[in-house]
Amino acid sequence: MELSKAYLYNGEWCVRASDFLAEGQSDSDAIEKAMIYSAENHINTILIDKKTWFIDKAILLRSNIKVIVDGVMIKQIDGVLDNIFRPDSIESAPGDPYGFAVNIKKTENIKIIGKNGAVLEGPEKNPKMYHPVLKQTMETFGDHWGWRGFIIFFTRCTGFEISGFLIQKTRSWAITTERSTDGYIHDIEIYSDCKNGDGINLRVGSKRIFIENIKGRTSDDFIAINTLASETRTYPFKNYVYTLFPSDYLVDQGEPIEERYIHDIFINNIVSATNHYSQAVAFLTRQGHKIFRIFIHGVYDGNTWTTPKRIDMVGAYYMEGYGDINIDDSDLAEIRIDKVVSNSTDTAVLFRNHVKDLWINDVTQNCPEGVVLSALDDELTLTNCKCVSGVYRTDAKNWKFIRR
Repeated sequence: MELSKAYLYNGEWCVRASDFLAEGQSDSDAIEKAMIYSAENHINTILIDKKTWFIDKAILLRSNIKVIVDGVMIKQIDGVLDNIFRPDSIESAPGDPYGFAVNIKKTENIKIIGKNGAVLEGPEKNPKMYHPVLKQTMETFGDHWGWRGFIIFFTRCTGFEISGFLIQKTRSWAITTERSTDGYIHDIEIYSDCKNGDGINLRVGSKRIFIENIKGRTSDDFIAINTLASETRTYPFKNYVYTLFPSDYLVDQGEPIEERYIHDIFINNIVSATNHYSQAVAFLTRQGHKIFRIFIHGVYDGNTWTTPKRIDMVGAYYMEGYGDINIDDSDLAEIRIDKVVSNSTDTAVLFRNHVKDLWINDVTQNCPEGVVLSALDDELTLTNCKCVSGVYRTDAKNWKFIRR
């Protein structure tokens, strides 16, 4: 080991990306060289500090790597359509970097840790591309431009951790997982204003994931638990130019449907201040994929006004346009919701579909026009709730979506 290229950080050896900066080369080049050097010398921690880092491509993460971003910002330069972080395991089809993968190897034990005010930020200006459906050149802003728009993306990864960041200026979802398990996402702030700008989106095959201490304001669902897989293998599809699900090639290879279920998700201490028609924690079952054993404790409305500004804090409000959904035969089960505070919703907890084994406790509805619960099922547990209006429950069959 060349000691000049190793650095002792909080008692562990790491490679410092700033040691690889060179005139005429980009910040992304320096980070990539640090990754290569660390692998060659069996050092599994990368330290990114000292300066603001302007990257022109995704930072690719191998198994058993820890990246520490200490007190600095990583920012995408103008004109980049890519993730900030993703595993190094995605093999794209030749000439199609934004489409379905042809292979994604499994990775494990990846940590992305922010410290001392670390920031991940999208570009000031998005690249422009021709939209073949809308027949015009547009900014690649929103989910129609596929999976490369996510800030952090984990696919087919076991054992991961994301923590300690402020994430802002997103062009799509901030953090997304698919077919990834045994994760810990915590102590993060997220701010977005793009189309369908979800905060954390758990997709098919996400299992045993603990999410806690998340706050912010997003333009769509703050946390989405969503089992939708690609509805087609041919893109463009509707207004989607590229797929959001690069690992869905596994369906064509005979992947058992059980591999796409989402279960054993733990969500704790969420403060969501969106004033959109979306939710703090949203459930969306699609295509026969099940969601079960979901444990939620502490979901707080970050809004202070009392006139309804959003639909609900926690639940599922399926309506037209959500694809293959049958509200009379839901695939939701074993849902535990404990301690929800609403200040600005019509309904604190809303399920417009059947849920097997639903338990709700300690919900406070502070909105004078709101209710605690709207649900289809009678066989559920509802205890220890408070409601300013005095109307604790309504029938979800009579619920109507009003876009505010």
